[in-house]
Amino acid sequence: MQGWYAPSLASEREAGLARWSPQEVQRLLQTGIGQQATVLGPMAEVVLNSTQHLTASDPLAMTHYLQALPPPSRNLQALRLAELPEPALLALGQSVFEKHCVDCHGRSGEGAAPAYPALAGNRAMGMDSAANLVKVVFDGGFAPAKACNPRPYGMPPYGQLLSDAENAAVVTYMRTNWGGGALPVSPLEVQRLR
Repeated sequence: MQGWYAPSLASEREAGLARWSPQEVQRLLQTGIGQQATVLGPMAEVVLNSTQHLTASDPLAMTHYLQALPPPSRNLQALRLAELPEPALLALGQSVFEKHCVDCHGRSGEGAAPAYPALAGNRAMGMDSAANLVKVVFDGGFAPAKACNPRPYGMPPYGQLLSDAENAAVVTYMRTNWGGGALPVSPLEVQRLR
């Protein structure tokens, strides 16, 4: 949707919620911000226009449903041969990260809740598809506005500032450091998503 990747609700590596506490799932549905995830893009619109307005029992029912989804039968990431990023790509990614990202997301990807989400431990870093990270770097992103936070902090867009190679490098750097061995991203992949 709108060029964003819709992560699997059944996969623990992507957007599966089976191991989350019911309270944490409800918090994500109602605020768009959780310990391990922050919604952006089209899902932020869902929270803004829908799930933040649920009745008290609706988030609990949705939680039970989402936590009962069966896991996928195979992990596509595990079926691929491991690709190690080139040292030059990681060095460029680290340089871009230190110049543009470290002030908000921290040197170790720890973030500064609730304004700036943590990258370390964030499942978006390890998904099979890097499309959403590439989109956020290009277009920026905002957590959903809510009655309790009508003007949330957001990330500025870097699409005009970074080249495809720099975007690929910084996304690869983040996925390598905080993605649990996620695959590198190529400038060609970034160009296709632009």
